[in-house]
Amino acid sequence: MGSGGWVLVLFHIFIHAFTVGLTVAQPDFPGYLCLDTGNYTQDSVYRKNLDDLLFTLSTKATSFSNFSSGQTPDVANAIALCRGDVDPDTCRRCVDDSTRKLRQLCPYQKEVIGYYDDCMVRYSNRSIFGIMETAPSGYLLNVYSAPHVVPFNKALISLLEKLQGEAATGGGSTRMFATGKTVGPDNLTIYGLVQCTPDISGPQCSSCLGTAIAVYPSCCGGKIGGRVLSPSCYFRYEIVAFYNETLADAPPPAAPPALHAEVRRKNATWIVPVTVSTLTAAVVAILVLFVYRWHGRNQKRKG
Repeated sequence: MGSGGWVLVLFHIFIHAFTVGLTVAQPDFPGYLCLDTGNYTQDSVYRKNLDDLLFTLSTKATSFSNFSSGQTPDVANAIALCRGDVDPDTCRRCVDDSTRKLRQLCPYQKEVIGYYDDCMVRYSNRSIFGIMETAPSGYLLNVYSAPHVVPFNKALISLLEKLQGEAATGGGSTRMFATGKTVGPDNLTIYGLVQCTPDISGPQCSSCLGTAIAVYPSCCGGKIGGRVLSPSCYFRYEIVAFYNETLADAPPPAAPPALHAEVRRKNATWIVPVTVSTLTAAVVAILVLFVYRWHGRNQKRKG
């Protein structure tokens, strides 16, 4: 590999370091939402049921878990979904941390949803099992754009649609999950991951991911990394490998048949912007400029 190749590799690693620092190493969730659908009080029956529910969830969580506690009208329902490529210990730690932090971030809301890199946790006082929901939705994105936006978008959308089909065929398993990669402009490798909660059907998973992918051009078009998040599914992509390829390719364990239902809710889009310091932006900008100037001089020499 020539010196130009090494510069590009270092450039990708450099971007990866900032991406991880911005979207992973946060004291709280990269994305969470306290829904305005009702509150509970400190001494309410719902509070007790929620305490019992989240304790059960934090101690018994698996790759996909759904539990209930109490009776209507004070029933508490929860879902935990771990990313398909994380090991059981990482999954349990993520869910346990989520149950504690969501209570701190949304102390009296009856309905809450939060996303870490490795897991998603949501709870509610209404039925949420076997119900495909695309709202509320939100997104995270890297602030930097790909060198050639149009071919980058085309390559990414093609990859996500392929993964959409693969995940949708996982109905009835504990992982409606797929990963893959493709080569974009300038031989840039694009890595993608999609996942649905496995309590919905394959067609519902495909529909959910299709809705999420349709959001991409308006939220994250041309950015080198991003995620679109919804209650029943999400996708993520980066220009560096961010998932465990060995565990991602492992065969999924069997699961009970999923319940099927539909619900319509008013969409409430939420956005968690990723920001960088002025120094970080300056350093990355200088590095990008160096790469492209080097590339230009190298092309002139070849000409």
